Amino acid sequence: MPENIAVVANTNKPAARRLAQMVARDFKDNPQYRVVLSEDYDDDLSRQDFILLVVFGGDGTVLGAVSRFRGDSVPPVLAFNLGRLGYLAGNSPKGVVKKIRDALKNKLAGSNRLMLKILLPRQKKTALFALNEVVLSPAQHGRMIPLQVTVNGEEVMYTRGDGVIVATPTGSTAYALSVGGPIASPELEAMIIAHICPHLLANRPLVLGPRDRICLVHHADGPAELILDGFNRQQVEPGEITEVMAAPTKVCLLSPPTGRFAIFREKLGWSFEKGRFPLKP
Repeated sequence: MPENIAVVANTNKPAARRLAQMVARDFKDNPQYRVVLSEDYDDDLSRQDFILLVVFGGDGTVLGAVSRFRGDSVPPVLAFNLGRLGYLAGNSPKGVVKKIRDALKNKLAGSNRLMLKILLPRQKKTALFALNEVVLSPAQHGRMIPLQVTVNGEEVMYTRGDGVIVATPTGSTAYALSVGGPIASPELEAMIIAHICPHLLANRPLVLGPRDRICLVHHADGPAELILDGFNRQQVEPGEITEVMAAPTKVCLLSPPTGRFAIFREKLGWSFEKGRFPLKP
């Protein structure tokens, strides 16, 4: 039986679609592998077993592709950047087929990333998962929402504002960064709580360990919205408890070996001019 490779492309980018179709053609006559080309964000890829997930697009495309799997069934991800940032889609589209073949031969470096596991009261048996973050915010934008945060059963904070973010280290450079959260090393096992525009002078983000259990409760007049990685949206009623914790399994992002902070230097403009201020070991 051939082993399955999932290929997901951003359908709004013609270059991404061309590359995905090229990969499908290249592996068409290879009896060892079967390419499943997915261009529909509603595809449920968790119903099949895959040995590799290839993504063409930006970071949003990666998050959308990962969201099509259950949190415990995401295969290694090889993402090619055709977007703007490329924190998650860190591979250049040059030499696509060779990089895929290298990934299949375990020749690429893997970065294991913590995911969030989310439990809602009405679907306890079905956990939700997020790679970047989970956001609890007002369903009616422009209204503040009263929020209560507890960790391991201990009350941490009660505040009003535009919502709260629980982010992974992977998501620390996304929404959490824009509200003043810290940048965490991508492979760190931690969770970050950051508030969105809180009506609170002593606002500080909070970094927690992987065994902590976070509970979020809102006390608004009506339902709030829970958003996972910008894709999955759930309605949360007043008083309902949303539990957030580290997922038992991680997602492996594949790329050629590079320094851990190379992506930060490139995307955040941390680099000096070449040759200036040389650092001697």
